[in-house]
Amino acid sequence: MPGWQTINRSSSLRMDEKDNTSEFLSGADLKEYGAHLLRFGQTLYRQRKGVINLLCQEVARISHGYLKLLPRRDNEVMPVTCSPSIPVQFQQRLYGALLFQRDIEVSRKLTIGDVLDFARDCGSVIFTLEHCLLPQGDGRVRDVQYPDNLTRREKEILKLMVRGYDEESIARALDITVATVSKHRHTLYEKLGVHNSHDAILVGYHTLCFSPLEDIMPCSSNIGYEVEYREKIPAGLPDYW
Repeated sequence: MPGWQTINRSSSLRMDEKDNTSEFLSGADLKEYGAHLLRFGQTLYRQRKGVINLLCQEVARISHGYLKLLPRRDNEVMPVTCSPSIPVQFQQRLYGALLFQRDIEVSRKLTIGDVLDFARDCGSVIFTLEHCLLPQGDGRVRDVQYPDNLTRREKEILKLMVRGYDEESIARALDITVATVSKHRHTLYEKLGVHNSHDAILVGYHTLCFSPLEDIMPCSSNIGYEVEYREKIPAGLPDYW
């Protein structure tokens, strides 16, 4: 897959063998974790279901439980957490937060920049996996203004379209007829100013931030994450944090 490095299994083995009783988390550790996640993402290429769960498990595994990837889920109110957290985002899309799960000692080899870089690596993997599932050629729909008059049902149908559902699958998922789905799609195209499902999907992705991955619901990072996450500096970090 373009842009992904070949998987390096020796790196994974080194992390498995690393002494997980170490009291320190360093910038070098986070750089290694980030490089591993970029390679790990290659194994999830073209998958829609369970991708975020696998990424969360991998973050916990390679960090020996120090770090937790808390994604923004569909129909889920994000908890206000007392754990130190960093937003996970990439190119104006906010995917969730990176949490410090337990108290750790940190050395002067770890900076806020290291943590932000790793959070950005997490966001980059999710962003890339999303784009692997999108139709190609989205330049002309990026600037489309999303209409504020879509009904709840139209939004549900658009989200399922972004996630690769055809009319029959949408009808089953929403317990409505195929004819009803077809009618809603026609109305959607008119409201979005598009003429086909290809462009409707891209408008839904870029404007409403619907994800083609089935277990995450990102939002625009312009909204901010303060309402969902309590940002705290991990205990013990040097003053220059």
